[in-house]
Amino acid sequence: MASTEYVALLRAINVGTGRKVPMADLRSLMADAGARGVETYIQSGNVVFGHGTADETVLRADLEERLEAAFGFAIPVLLRTARDLAALVAGNPFPVAEPTRPLVSFLRDAPPPGALAGLDAAAFAPEAFVLAGREIYLDLPAGAGRAKLPQALARAHGLPETTRNWRTVLRLLEMAQRR
Repeated sequence: MASTEYVALLRAINVGTGRKVPMADLRSLMADAGARGVETYIQSGNVVFGHGTADETVLRADLEERLEAAFGFAIPVLLRTARDLAALVAGNPFPVAEPTRPLVSFLRDAPPPGALAGLDAAAFAPEAFVLAGREIYLDLPAGAGRAKLPQALARAHGLPETTRNWRTVLRLLEMAQRR
C-alpha cells in the first residue's frame, strides 16, 4: 500500500499546565489512527509518520477528533508532507548563523490575499518575515522571547498556527527523509 510521509505539528501542548500529552500516548494514538513508523521529536508535539491517506484535510480532522477524545481538549494539528518540508528548507530566505534561528510559523492554510497588507513590517525592524504559502519565515535577531512581530502576524492572518525553530525543522526533515 502506498504511503505518504507526514510531519504533524501539534499546537500548544506540553508548554505549561493543563495541556499535557505524553509522547508514548501520542505515538499509540497515531498508530491507532493508521499511522506507520511513528516517531516523535522532543515534547512539543512533533510527529513523523507514514499514512495511507493522501488527503490531508481528512487525516487532520481524524487526528484532531482522536486527540480531543483522548486528552480532553482541542489540539490543532498542522500537517506537512516530507516533500513540503524539503521545499520549505530549500526556500528559506534568511541566513542561518544560529541553529535556533530563523523560526518558521506553520499555518493551517495560506492566508487570503492581502491578509498581511495592513501590517507595517518596518515598524518591527530589525525583526522581519517572509510569507511563503502556508509558512511564515521569521528572522528575530533578539530572539523570540521579546519579539513583537509574531503576535502581530498572528492577529493579522487569524489562522491556526504553530512555530518551530530552524533546528527542529531540519531535524524533522531529516527524520522524514530517512524513512
